[in-house]
Amino acid sequence: MPIPQPQKQLSPATRDLIAALYRRLELLEGFFRGDPRMEILRKIGEAGEPAAIPDLLPLVLTRSSDIARAATRVIERLLECIKPAEYSRFDEYLRVGDIDWKWRRETWAELRVQDVKQFAKLPEGAASLLGVLSCHPSGYLRESALRELGNIKSGAELPFLLLRVNDWVGNIREIARTLVFGRIQPEYASAFLKWLPLVLRLRVTRRGKSDEIIERVKELFESAEAAHLLEAGRTSEDRLTRRFCYEASLGGRHEGEDALLARALQDSDFHIRVIATRAFKNRIRSAENQKMIEAALRSHFSRVRYEALRNYAERYPEVAEAELTRALLDPNISIREEAQFYLNKTGTVNLRDFYIENVAASSGKALASSLAGLGETGRKKDAALVSNHLAAQQPQVRAAALRAIAKLDPGYDATIFLDGLCDGSAKVGREASVGLRKHVNSVGGRKLWDAFLQCKSPRAKRGVLFLIGRLSKWESLGFLLQALGDPDTSVAEAAARYKARLWRRWNRSFVPPTKSQAENLRAILETHELLIAPEEKRQLENYVKDC
Repeated sequence: MPIPQPQKQLSPATRDLIAALYRRLELLEGFFRGDPRMEILRKIGEAGEPAAIPDLLPLVLTRSSDIARAATRVIERLLECIKPAEYSRFDEYLRVGDIDWKWRRETWAELRVQDVKQFAKLPEGAASLLGVLSCHPSGYLRESALRELGNIKSGAELPFLLLRVNDWVGNIREIARTLVFGRIQPEYASAFLKWLPLVLRLRVTRRGKSDEIIERVKELFESAEAAHLLEAGRTSEDRLTRRFCYEASLGGRHEGEDALLARALQDSDFHIRVIATRAFKNRIRSAENQKMIEAALRSHFSRVRYEALRNYAERYPEVAEAELTRALLDPNISIREEAQFYLNKTGTVNLRDFYIENVAASSGKALASSLAGLGETGRKKDAALVSNHLAAQQPQVRAAALRAIAKLDPGYDATIFLDGLCDGSAKVGREASVGLRKHVNSVGGRKLWDAFLQCKSPRAKRGVLFLIGRLSKWESLGFLLQALGDPDTSVAEAAARYKARLWRRWNRSFVPPTKSQAENLRAILETHELLIAPEEKRQLENYVKDC
């Protein structure tokens, strides 16, 4: 799930409030009515738009202590409106800005390193203010703010330190890493829990070496001192935080782990179920654990079944054969291959014979799994047996048969794959396309084009065009030009994309067209000239005029 992006454009109402905030007051208005900026700041705070923060920061340096304190409180309030997972987007917003910053945010853009010192001396809100400054476009300003944040150890500085671990300036990254490492202590565990989304974000960032930070934080939460915090993390609204806390709980030495494991196996998030299933490998053998892992073997989620099967085979090999044999017919290929691996080691089941027997005795989903398994373990001659099911009523059986034949005998009669391209099932068409992908030039463009003409659905036609686009350029071009005139827009657009790609790669090969290819292309250029750009038409005519 993508991280929500904080609002980048201020609402018109808040924009007007910002404009009023910086408007010069007439002397008499200020004398008789007081300073209206306090009321404006209150309204900005109530609007709850963090995008206004850069506008407010310069007010903290104003001569009016009341305005400075009010602006600080509003900035802190607006920062509280940002969820931890959204801080990285907010950081990006502060650094990049938008097109209307030029006139409204000139003061923000012109802040100096000397100003950072003044923010650091403020008695209230220093962490929030310095944190915002640590997201400034100026690297000098970010570094100065980061060093000042290092002197604050309340936990409020942590999100900004974590953001700078991924800074594009190497020196700033190293400072931030050092400061973060110094805070991976038990007394900081609650702060790290709150800002876990920013810690976990480091897994996907490209700058710096963040693996050690994540590992150290994980060790912190696996310690007994942090056990009381993990329960809150396991009920967090943030999905990645929940997963991390379950992993830390099940990987540590916390009390009540048996009950927690049972709860994790029933969680609605399948990834947490996977974490729980993996945890069995480090647990002692017991009847209760065996019962739980056997329940996981019946999960609707294939990844949970896969992890459960692997652990079951390793932990309970003496009783695992029945479950492994059952898994040979699982619809998921990874689970079938895992079962095949363990049964090959024991040598108790002849896999090919097992699948041949089940092909003869099964139907529906079981037949599809049996055909797939035979394709994975059978011999070349078994392709003839599998071909008997190409006309099955169920699309999944036809698709499994095509997949099995492609594995058993890649050189099998191409007609069955050409027929599959026109199948009414997208799954069957996809398997037929995969089976032909490496053999398109041996099949030839004419047969593929005949299949294109027989296809009734735009989806099937686009699948055939994908294969035509993989032919040699002279073989492919003529058919793509003809497909440009297809009445279905999506088919014509697909043909245009493949033609454009072919045109970009044209000079990678200097093989001239054969006489028949040249004649065919000349005829197509005459009948489809309106579908081709004039310059392309002239070039093609020059290519084939002497052939």
